[in-house]
Amino acid sequence: MAAKLKDVAERAGVSIATVSLIINNKARASSKTIAAVERAMKELNYTPKRRKSKSRGRSMKPDANGLMGDVLITFKSEGGRFWRTPLYSDFVHGVESELTKRGMRTVLYKISKESGEIDYGITESVRGCIAPGYQAYADRMSRSFKRLPTIPVFGMPVPGVDHINADSEEVGRLAAEFFLEHGHRHAAFIVDTAHPVYVQRHDAFIKVFEAGGGRVMTLEGHNFHGHARFGNPESERILSSLARQFAEAKDRPTAFMSPADALTARLNAEWRRQGKDVMKQVAFVTCNNEPEYLEQLDIKPTVIDIHAEEIGARAVNALLYRIEHPDAPPVRIRIAPTLIPGDLPKVK
Repeated sequence: MAAKLKDVAERAGVSIATVSLIINNKARASSKTIAAVERAMKELNYTPKRRKSKSRGRSMKPDANGLMGDVLITFKSEGGRFWRTPLYSDFVHGVESELTKRGMRTVLYKISKESGEIDYGITESVRGCIAPGYQAYADRMSRSFKRLPTIPVFGMPVPGVDHINADSEEVGRLAAEFFLEHGHRHAAFIVDTAHPVYVQRHDAFIKVFEAGGGRVMTLEGHNFHGHARFGNPESERILSSLARQFAEAKDRPTAFMSPADALTARLNAEWRRQGKDVMKQVAFVTCNNEPEYLEQLDIKPTVIDIHAEEIGARAVNALLYRIEHPDAPPVRIRIAPTLIPGDLPKVK
């Protein structure tokens, strides 16, 4: 009797889903797991058969022009600052580079603030959609997601839907361990509680830092940092208050973690306005690795790179898998961040 997928999974000691992912996209598993699956396939003389798309799946055959089709990258018509940031540009570059290798094209598509719907009449060649930061309009896009294979990226995952983002918990862990390794036992973390990803980074940071014998000063505000909030009077008031709270603290921490470079740049500008030379006096870790914001700072901080370009490339791989396998279980991919050391004042 010919071996089946479940036989390979049992022999390799992994799940059926893992075997399927490795067969169709090896980048989803470790080299050790891939080797185990390939060894099991060889021992069982298993030859994978390419699954045909279901009726609602989309064929990946080339069109009349020899192209494999278009992929939409959505963006919202409101709050347009994020869509012009270095982070978004790196992400789009990752998508475009991967699609070009496969003979496909990228289409930037604006989601209507009112409807949140995708106009399927824009082009018949569209095969799928990649939606960055889509949670803000997920309720309006739910019908679109059901009609068009879609991979959400950034933000937080939603049950039953594929999702790709940097590992936010790892971001917090890297920063906490870096401070502890350099002798810091009192650190501050600024967080906008309206942003779940920032909260996740904050919570992971506290867990590791306190476990290492440190204590954390949380500078907390709500909805003061979203890119659509830049220049908003209430947003600026909250940021100014938090910046002053840290600068004038009697027992001021020797280390500071910011969950986003754009927020770090705003803090630096606010401290300058207040006449506080804070950034040269504390160890600073910031996140995302966006040169446009880092160049505005008074120091060269330690940076955590979340690899936005890789997120874009992996989103393409996940989308192509979803197009060919519309009924496969949801896939969540977390990209490991990298810490890049910068200036580090001595602990007093």
